[in-house]
Amino acid sequence: MIRVGPEGLPGSRLLFIGESLGPEEERRRQPFIGRSGDALMEGVRAGNLNRNQILLTNLCKFKPPNMEDSAEKDRWLFARREEDIAELEQELKGYSPTTICLVGKHAVHALLGICGPDLNHGDEDSRFFKLPPGIQEYHGSPFTRNEALALQV
Repeated sequence: MIRVGPEGLPGSRLLFIGESLGPEEERRRQPFIGRSGDALMEGVRAGNLNRNQILLTNLCKFKPPNMEDSAEKDRWLFARREEDIAELEQELKGYSPTTICLVGKHAVHALLGICGPDLNHGDEDSRFFKLPPGIQEYHGSPFTRNEALALQV
């Protein structure tokens, strides 16, 4: 397995934490490089920022072994969660962002402590958990696969 660590400006006030690597991130050894990352970077550029002005990392620094099977991917990421959170906590000690954006359900649920082993693995609705008021979850995959949905955002 190939490990991909954080990238960007360590002193940045804006930090994005994703859930794990995809095939393109693993191949190029950079976080937020695939289709979902491209969609996210469009939003960053719309905010008059660029990739070099922000900090990017993932909860899990590896690509899950079977990305095509969402239930298997969820189980694999959940099994690693404690180890990944400990590593991320160490990583974050070197940063002092004022804004942290959690991208994807595993990042949101792990870092907000609202997850458990009873996740609805493989259920299409599993990404729509009841989050605390004011907390929004973003996952870029639907926007990269559905142009009509992307145009609504």
